[in-house]
Amino acid sequence: MSSARPLPPSLLDKPAQAARISLSGGQLSVDANNSSLTQILHDLSSTSGMTVDGMDKDQRVFGVYGPGNPRDILSSLLDGAGYNFLLVGLTDAGTPREVVLSARSNAPLTPSPSTPSQPEEEDEPVVNNYPPEQVTPPPRPPATPGQDSNGQPNQPRTPQEIIQELQRMRQQQQQQNPQQPAPQ
Repeated sequence: MSSARPLPPSLLDKPAQAARISLSGGQLSVDANNSSLTQILHDLSSTSGMTVDGMDKDQRVFGVYGPGNPRDILSSLLDGAGYNFLLVGLTDAGTPREVVLSARSNAPLTPSPSTPSQPEEEDEPVVNNYPPEQVTPPPRPPATPGQDSNGQPNQPRTPQEIIQELQRMRQQQQQQNPQQPAPQ
């Protein structure tokens, strides 16, 4: 009969290690070994002037990211962290001016009935939403030209309005499927 061996300690039980972050000449590199994603974004925010909104849970990061374009490196860092994100604008250091995060849900993004005017190239947001499974949204009433489905004139939406719409859609999805457990 063998005795049960205790499990080795998790890396999450150990203190997070500081990541080595380099931002020079418009190139960002991050070398992380059991590092805090929150701390990486905070450190990068302090050195570049970038703001981060919506970070509500920490993740540990492992790996070498970059050197490369700060938008690409941030996308790689955030890709598996359970967030939808918008990267807006550009700082003098080459990082996005603002990173807007929201918890990822199963609800897919629905396109606007009409195409709003395009923002300036430097303000074009990068949207990342990879739902783990596809869910068909409820049908929307047809929109008349120049109006959205609520009868309102079409206007470009701010990142905050997009996030609010995503959160509203998530709440509707959860109300329609209350018996499904929340993803871990």
